[in-house]
Amino acid sequence: MKLLVFFTSIAAAVFSVAVMTYISMVVPFGPWVAPTLVLMTSFFFRGVLRHEFKKEALALVVISGSIGGIIGTAFGFSFPTLYFLAPQVFNSWLQSPFYFVSIVFCLSLVAGGFGFIFANLLEHEVLIEEGLRFPVAQMVAGLINAQEKFKKAKELMIGFACAAFYSVLQIKWFGVRVLPRVLTLWNPFCICGQNFSVCFPAVKFHFDTMPLLLSIGFVAGKYVGLPLFIGTATKYFLVDPIEHFFFSDIESPDFLLAFCSGMIFTSASLGFMSAPRFIINGIKNFWLKRKAWEMIGDKASRLRFWEIVIYTPFVISFFYFFEMSIWQQLYLFFGVVVAIYQVVYIAGNTGLAPLGRFATFVMVPALFIFDSGFVQITFIATFVEVSIGVAVDVLFGRKIGLLLDLEKNKLVRYQALGLIVSSLFVGIVLWLLIKNFGLGSDELLAQRAQIRALLINFNSFNLWVALLGSIFGYILFLCNQNSMLILSGFLMPLDYCIGLILGSIISWFINDTEKYLPLVSGIFTYNSFWMFLRCFF
Repeated sequence: MKLLVFFTSIAAAVFSVAVMTYISMVVPFGPWVAPTLVLMTSFFFRGVLRHEFKKEALALVVISGSIGGIIGTAFGFSFPTLYFLAPQVFNSWLQSPFYFVSIVFCLSLVAGGFGFIFANLLEHEVLIEEGLRFPVAQMVAGLINAQEKFKKAKELMIGFACAAFYSVLQIKWFGVRVLPRVLTLWNPFCICGQNFSVCFPAVKFHFDTMPLLLSIGFVAGKYVGLPLFIGTATKYFLVDPIEHFFFSDIESPDFLLAFCSGMIFTSASLGFMSAPRFIINGIKNFWLKRKAWEMIGDKASRLRFWEIVIYTPFVISFFYFFEMSIWQQLYLFFGVVVAIYQVVYIAGNTGLAPLGRFATFVMVPALFIFDSGFVQITFIATFVEVSIGVAVDVLFGRKIGLLLDLEKNKLVRYQALGLIVSSLFVGIVLWLLIKNFGLGSDELLAQRAQIRALLINFNSFNLWVALLGSIFGYILFLCNQNSMLILSGFLMPLDYCIGLILGSIISWFINDTEKYLPLVSGIFTYNSFWMFLRCFF
């Protein structure tokens, strides 16, 4: 039984890395993978092996595998930034698979290890003293406890099977496909009048990714659908006409990137207004509230501090190899500690972990204070996202352990297993996806990384166009709209936006969307994994 749980946990971590790395580079958001892991593992042991899986074993597999999901998401969001900043450097790394995978493995391990150790330090305060809810952990624990989970697991596998059958129809049988992978719905056209001109690009129906887009749009609901619709409509009916009549001397892609960079600059600037409050609260809460001098006298806390002291040289050695000064590293450690503390409390109360926002808070000052290079700034952003993500996910797993009364030492060992396995495989998954689909392509847009690159290169764009984008970004702020999701409507291909919006619209007309979540989760899980498997064929 122990070996079965051990190897299933490894498989869950690898599966989560593959699925979430792909999803994070296709759409600018990602669902928690843990509920899907509960249902898939339950079906595998009860439906396939005909084995009654104990709650403890099921929880250990899910907790171990979920770390792979957060690491895949963090790397998918941040690491491709280097490609959009310094494509020659990034492509040179790609030419050597072992070197590329080694860099990603070391970065994941040092960043994830830092988050892991810091989560150990915060565990008692966050889970015992404060008793944070961690809503997703409570939902997963309830799902593990639920008697009807096998019924939900079967629904998930039905969605999985339907998606598998759908993909089989796209395979060539005797030189013929029942369903093409791509079908052009209409070619480019323009609507012109005396005082206006609106042009639309060709729209292609991607049969291979459409189930993924529809299902993710369904899960996200109006949270995604409305901002995407606003962004898409604004691009074609406002921004494109402005470019056509007033900036016709600028190439359309350059105009769009400049406009978007202005929006990003405004969003980041407004976000930085709250940064001092986060920093002050983080310092005050961590050092004063926790009574640091008393902690030094506490044996358990001393052990946690020694873990950090012993681990720090490994982090310093890694960054020293990439020419990051000791002052840059001290700044990074300070920023990560503050960011982890804040995000843990946000995630513990709301279930949301805003990794990107806090990575930006740490990354942007490093650009100006230290004149950091593109490799260094990419590593800083990735380090912050991975550290925060792992810290939150570790505490998420510990909360499940408390709710299900799991053995603490065993739980910690399986979380460490998930971290090591995920770190080993995330580089392999990244290399395969990028090498086969190409970053920046319709199949692998890596939009979060593009947005970060636009922010870094803000001063290289036409300033008048960037100013227009900044004004529009401020209007969105006043209207309390999510500018990052609206940016998706500007940057994503029109057919991708249509798929996500349609999925969101479908969810609006269904009263009990939770009833269909297992089925929908099966569809987007299979579709993500199938796209990853295509790397081998």
